[in-house]
Amino acid sequence: MDEDTNTIAIHTIVTDADKKEKNEDPVKMIRDLSQQLQPLIGAIKEWRQEKTMLHDDGKPKEVMISVLVRRLFDVDTVNQHFQTRMHISLRWKKPDFEDAPDPVSDDGDWRPLWTPKFRIFSLVAETHREEVYHITVIDGVEHIHGDILLIVTLSEPMELRDFPVDCQDLSINFQLVNPASKACLVPFPPEEQKMFPTCDVHEPEFLLADFELIPEIPFTFSLFKMMGRTEERCYVRIAIKVRRVAAFYIHNVALIMLVLASFSLLTFCIHPGLIAERWSVDFSLILTIVAFKLYLETFLPHLNYITVLDWYVLGGFMFVSACTVVHSMVPLFYHSTAAYSPLTLPPMEMEGEEDLIHGDKVAAYCLTSIWVIWNLSYVTFFILRQQRTRKQFVKDAHQERDLRFDPVQGKMVTPAGTEHPKLAVLHGKSGLA
Repeated sequence: MDEDTNTIAIHTIVTDADKKEKNEDPVKMIRDLSQQLQPLIGAIKEWRQEKTMLHDDGKPKEVMISVLVRRLFDVDTVNQHFQTRMHISLRWKKPDFEDAPDPVSDDGDWRPLWTPKFRIFSLVAETHREEVYHITVIDGVEHIHGDILLIVTLSEPMELRDFPVDCQDLSINFQLVNPASKACLVPFPPEEQKMFPTCDVHEPEFLLADFELIPEIPFTFSLFKMMGRTEERCYVRIAIKVRRVAAFYIHNVALIMLVLASFSLLTFCIHPGLIAERWSVDFSLILTIVAFKLYLETFLPHLNYITVLDWYVLGGFMFVSACTVVHSMVPLFYHSTAAYSPLTLPPMEMEGEEDLIHGDKVAAYCLTSIWVIWNLSYVTFFILRQQRTRKQFVKDAHQERDLRFDPVQGKMVTPAGTEHPKLAVLHGKSGLA
């Protein structure tokens, strides 16, 4: 009996141990495994660092760079971000400590001991990354060639005062983490610029929604060094220049607003003495415009200023409100409130009715003239604002492209006498494709 009891107890203990092992938290297991591997990872990093320092000649490595903005999509005005797919080509002279892989057995998994590291600014999310490195021989000298494919989501604060005739910069900014004393970025040689341009965009794969590239200067590219807190580093700035296509907002906002506000003029077809009937139309239009304005808020983020399109919507709202006030006040200029009392039957004839109808017509003509003048003035303002905004944006883009960092002044400056040649975009297949 005792032996059976002991056997059952031992079996119970073993079973509980197995259950405990099976029910162990997988996150804790991964954390424990990571802690156990930390010494090994640290040893590998130290070995790599010692090996690179052993062959370090003290000169900064020149890393040639070429950036292709392969795709631009999901430009979101409300959330103020966009997504892009970039192809970064790099090439630098192979250091002595690098062991070149066998070209026959190399399947693309080889990774050099030293690679340039980049920090992308305004990064919201990195969806995809591919890195491929291989050895190329140029004029008898071995070089390491790297291709980095990135799909990232970047934040882009937008200035929307000129909406929907605004122009925007979709900025792609990144920094070489290695200090300039260790590595610096340079363009590919001139004879290779056709295959590896410093920067290029592939427009056919752009999905810009209600935007389009500005043909005069579709993008700007700047490669410069700038002093950080402790060390100088290389920076890359790419600004895709786009303008908003206003046709969608003209058809779906301005035109609808024009029709809704114009309906208030049709209430003058009702006798001016029927104030309640006019009010029913006026207040229905006001509520419709308010609901329409709330719907328009889905097109934009919450702003603390009024856009160009808001001015027209508010103008239409104020016009309908003015018509409502006129419908209420004009009859009181000719008759007292008691003449329209609901406590007595209305008279068959009212003295001064013809004067009331004439005054109502004058008010209708005045409001119609105001509405026509407002629309013509707004169309003129809209066209001029669109032209001025684009012209100023292109001018600023040319100046931005010519900016250079002046270490003496400690800021970006424009050299004097700089010309602005027209920049072309490759609409077909790029050399990096």
